[in-house]
Amino acid sequence: MRPMDATGRRQPAWATALPARRSPAASPGASTPGPARVPVPPIPDVDLSEVPFAVVDVETTGGSPSCAFLTEIGAAVYVGGQRVAVFDQLVDPGVPIPPFITELTGIDDATVAGAPTASQVLPALCQHLAGCVLVGHNLPFDVAFLDAALVDGGHPPLDHHRVDTLVLARRLLRDRVPNFKLGTLAAALALPNQPSHRALADVFATADLLHWQLERLAQDGVLRLPQLLAAAGTSRQPRTATPTTTASPATTATPATTATPAPRA
Repeated sequence: MRPMDATGRRQPAWATALPARRSPAASPGASTPGPARVPVPPIPDVDLSEVPFAVVDVETTGGSPSCAFLTEIGAAVYVGGQRVAVFDQLVDPGVPIPPFITELTGIDDATVAGAPTASQVLPALCQHLAGCVLVGHNLPFDVAFLDAALVDGGHPPLDHHRVDTLVLARRLLRDRVPNFKLGTLAAALALPNQPSHRALADVFATADLLHWQLERLAQDGVLRLPQLLAAAGTSRQPRTATPTTTASPATTATPATTATPAPRA
């Protein structure tokens, strides 16, 4: 996580309202107990200008954490519309990267050669995400992979309040776009950053989308965190991480998530 200077972009209205599954490295038959249910605290009633939003995106070897693994993690923290920190890390998935993933993302086995494993990367990432509201486009996809890797390493799953820009886009742009893919939305809204199926580029595009959405919601009087979470319909829910039985990369195991994430939008 590297501190960054203020971007100098105009302060949006909402910002100035007030001054987890198996591990590829584990031995077959080994199991990791899942952490217990984490209680959900009340949603803090704070102005959105004071909320640290951590926008996250991951690239993976496939579409489900039951049989695929992380290859790249991107995150950026924003407060009051300003980017204050960035996390950008390739990850060794421990399995070969399929050709169709390389065609989509440009990430191949050589790209991740020598990269740290998820278990080496995620504890530091979680330290930087602490206290933030998680944001993503089709966020359950990203969270499912991160949770699965965390639980595989014996860590608790992510337990943050969260905002899904896909949910908000369906509410705010229902009749303006042919679909709600991040690339479609970024092009339709002429956002400064366009996604490219790489983690950090998609993080920046998602952050632009979030800030557009916050400006639009401010027109409806949505200026505080409880209002935003109600509008997004994605506030944190208490979850119990199910213990997972690890297996070799060639086998399929049950993901340590409460539901199968939808394909990436």
